[in-house]
Amino acid sequence: MDWFIPISVGVAVLLSNIIKELFHIYTQKTFSWYVLLLQTGGMPSSHSAAVTALTVAIYLSEGIPSLFWLSVVFSAIIIRDSFGVRKSVSDQAAILNNLLSQAKMKEKVKIVLGHTPLQVAVGVCIGFFTPVVIYTI
Repeated sequence: MDWFIPISVGVAVLLSNIIKELFHIYTQKTFSWYVLLLQTGGMPSSHSAAVTALTVAIYLSEGIPSLFWLSVVFSAIIIRDSFGVRKSVSDQAAILNNLLSQAKMKEKVKIVLGHTPLQVAVGVCIGFFTPVVIYTI
């Protein structure tokens, strides 16, 4: 089952990006390759889906070796960062851009979108269930 782990991660990321694009189409009434392939942030978190799928696929495929625990720690850091640090940075960048605009300055701070806890939770659910479904098929 050498294919199981990368396929599980790939399908989880693809599924979460498709859902993200569907949310974009619903709210903006337009399709965007950028949202589908490159955008950070949004519903659901594809990063959380990817690392959760990796951890669950390793568990289903190999049990609980050292690699599983490495993946658990890696996943926890990525998931925490997605709604903690990155969300705070994106909120602060928006405030800075507002202040720069009020001061009539042309410079802008790039906003790298983080996630809300709900977006992360949905990504984790996608990442959990994707390898479980693939494994049972």
